[in-house]
Amino acid sequence: MTTFINAWARAVIAGRLPIIIATLLLIPAMLLTGGPIPFDNNTERYFVAGDPTLIEFDKLEEFFGDNEYLLIGFEATGTAADVFQPETLVAMQRMSEFLEFHPYITQLRSITNFQYIHASGDDLRTDYLIEKIEDVIGNDKAIEEIKDVLRSEKLALGTLITKDFRHARISARVEYREETSEHKVELVQDLYQFVASENFESDQYVLHLSGYPLVNERFETVTAEDTGFLIPIMISLMIAILYISFRSLAATLFPWLAIASSLLIVLELQYYLKIPHTTIDSAALAPTLIIIGIGITVHVLIQFFHLTYSGINSKDSALKTIEHIWVPAFFTAITTSAGFFALSITKIIPIKEFALLGAIGPLVLFLFSLTVLPAMLSYLGNISSKTKNVLDAGFISKLTQNIPDFTLKQRNPILAISMMALIFSILYLPSIKVDTNYVTLFKESSQTRQDIEYFDETFRGMMTLDVILDSDEYDGVKHPDFLAKMETIQTWLS
Repeated sequence: MTTFINAWARAVIAGRLPIIIATLLLIPAMLLTGGPIPFDNNTERYFVAGDPTLIEFDKLEEFFGDNEYLLIGFEATGTAADVFQPETLVAMQRMSEFLEFHPYITQLRSITNFQYIHASGDDLRTDYLIEKIEDVIGNDKAIEEIKDVLRSEKLALGTLITKDFRHARISARVEYREETSEHKVELVQDLYQFVASENFESDQYVLHLSGYPLVNERFETVTAEDTGFLIPIMISLMIAILYISFRSLAATLFPWLAIASSLLIVLELQYYLKIPHTTIDSAALAPTLIIIGIGITVHVLIQFFHLTYSGINSKDSALKTIEHIWVPAFFTAITTSAGFFALSITKIIPIKEFALLGAIGPLVLFLFSLTVLPAMLSYLGNISSKTKNVLDAGFISKLTQNIPDFTLKQRNPILAISMMALIFSILYLPSIKVDTNYVTLFKESSQTRQDIEYFDETFRGMMTLDVILDSDEYDGVKHPDFLAKMETIQTWLS
């Protein structure tokens, strides 16, 4: 092992310039190759293959088609008696037309296109509840007739409109596609643009947007926004800490070449392995790899600067740094990688994919931290007086120098506290509750969460519970016994 490590160190220092140039060329090469990684957070991917629930879902999709709905709610404001106000009716009509002709909508249900069955003499007729919206606006008699019809329509009352006529809902069924949610994201973003361009604001109604496709889009969009906001903050904090710790511009910037190269390689592999983004890897992968990368590179920097501080030139310090740090850095990387890889035993695909990418990351970080970083450090001249002062009497130096003495003197209290923490963890670990409620993932102030709660309170939820009843025989659904059974279940559910 020692021979191999020494050969590694000599090879890095001997080829330091080609290594730096190759790394600098690798970054634009990776940016220009590959392609965008799709985002797929479909619920089916979180089920194990062969799961009875997933099998039933596949049957539902096969027999009855699409089963996800985009919901639009219209709530009459305090000044409006109901949703049959002119502006509200026009808004519902415009919204219904937009959704009905959208390519990703396969079915639309709204009071503006609702059809009801009624007797006309000896015949049964099917007519639209509202033939022309223009004939209803401002027509109190027509509105009262519509209300009379709705009061006896169980299919509409409580689903498309409430009993007090102050809340109306448009339900748009969204096309189902396997292994992608891009069309749902596009649909919701089209909806947002339509609402903004058509100015759906009025003192007669409040607009509510929800449904699983919208929640799916919010997860993807909010995750991307949070990541785009948090990662720059994380990097800025890391840069500040590095500069305070070493008071060296090189020590502050050089680690990021190793970290950026490693992160890009992991993303490049993700693209070629056809692993889509999910909320798991989008939120956790990059920050985790940055933290691991900082940990490894800081070890390299500390060792290098201490050797340089002792009077060894930069080139030899870089070589000795590799020789001294290689083993602890390697075992740090390999154990971290093994920890991630252990997660891959799960059968849940998004977690398995995250575990695979997480296992690759530390090994790539180790490779770049023990090659390109020492190669760049070897070109540094004499360290500055500021860096010497930090190494000699800085806060980090004092802290690390005092930790061994403190640990030795306080070993008994440390052991006692550790044992208490262990016992506490063992006792209360079983009390941890699993919470898969997606609603709580949104802040209480989030409009998405408020709209979800609106549909929960007003229309008993935004999600659908689909029940398949099998008669076990051809045309069995027409038998009175089966129909009676279906009505019993329907009554219990309602």
